[in-house]
Amino acid sequence: MFKHFLIFVLLALPVSTVSAQKKFKDKVVAYMDSSNVKGTDPEYIGLPRRPWAVTLNSTFEQLRLTMQSDVHQFDADYGDISFDTYMKIKPRVASSLGLWVGYRGFGFGYGLSLSGNNGMNLAVNMVTPSYGLNVRYNRFHYNNPVFGLNNFYINGVTMDDVLGEREMTFNNSMKITSLVVDGFWIFNKRKFSYSAAYDQSTRQVRSAGSFIAGLMFYYQKYDLRLDPSAGWYSDVNDNFGFLLSNDIDKFKVYQGSIGAGYTYNWVPGRNWVINLTAMPMLTIVNKLVFHQVELVNTNDGHFDIEDIKFADKGNKVDNGGVRLNLDLQMAAVYWHKDWFFKVTGQAHHFRGTYDLITTKYFDWNAKASVGYTF
Repeated sequence: MFKHFLIFVLLALPVSTVSAQKKFKDKVVAYMDSSNVKGTDPEYIGLPRRPWAVTLNSTFEQLRLTMQSDVHQFDADYGDISFDTYMKIKPRVASSLGLWVGYRGFGFGYGLSLSGNNGMNLAVNMVTPSYGLNVRYNRFHYNNPVFGLNNFYINGVTMDDVLGEREMTFNNSMKITSLVVDGFWIFNKRKFSYSAAYDQSTRQVRSAGSFIAGLMFYYQKYDLRLDPSAGWYSDVNDNFGFLLSNDIDKFKVYQGSIGAGYTYNWVPGRNWVINLTAMPMLTIVNKLVFHQVELVNTNDGHFDIEDIKFADKGNKVDNGGVRLNLDLQMAAVYWHKDWFFKVTGQAHHFRGTYDLITTKYFDWNAKASVGYTF
């Protein structure tokens, strides 16, 4: 019934309307066919023989966060206490399986998580002959950080027996959020094609490279989810971790960077392309917003764990100055008739040094894909 009704509606349309629709469709198709190779040298860049593509993607990713701080305290019983401490957050590798369908690089995809991580991972990528854009968002809970101590002194005497590191299990899982946005401009779009290595909407015929310039924004939020109304003794593991974090139970890092680098497509054989992209980034916006909760001893300064409570110290802002970070990408693609096989990888490294703490963030992702054009 519906089929016949649809045919009737189409037949009833004015001829001019159908003609206009056809012209509009032809213009859209012509734009999609030409947009990836407009202004390029056909001796270096070409199009796949068939315009449609379906791709099966398997993705693996992981992030690591290290927070280091110098702790100095005075205890009525022990005197001056100082130590260097660090916390390592290293969740397990997240994996997903996804499907993408599109025309000349324009399309849609969906991924299904296979690792069961308690969180959300989102990645958006866009490539044109002139520029590229990558967005990565992660949000998850984590309750097994590793804590370590170095250079532990009491009144200037080294306490070797307390050095080392240990894994803790937090009752209240910490909450971690990260966002990385990086975009870059390609200067040699005539001979170099970034999409030939990363989305297969073009093919690199001969080896070529290009200088690139880029911008990057990085955001990190860490929340220990400490209950300020609770006493120290209520959750020793959680609170010990808070102590080793220099009384910081929440912090946010904002970094804005500019950079320049080089990207190169090597064509070692007729159906191959191997890409390497390296872009050092100079961080010029580097701000840390942190929240502290101090310990209050209600027993005249003598150490008694049941009598130690928390007090809110509020938010503070610290600027970390100019830093040098790094953005790396690689890809390897092989074509066999209308099939292509691809492996890609990307890594980011950020570092910020502030008065109280030093943060180090590293994330990587790798993707293995098989696609068919038709």
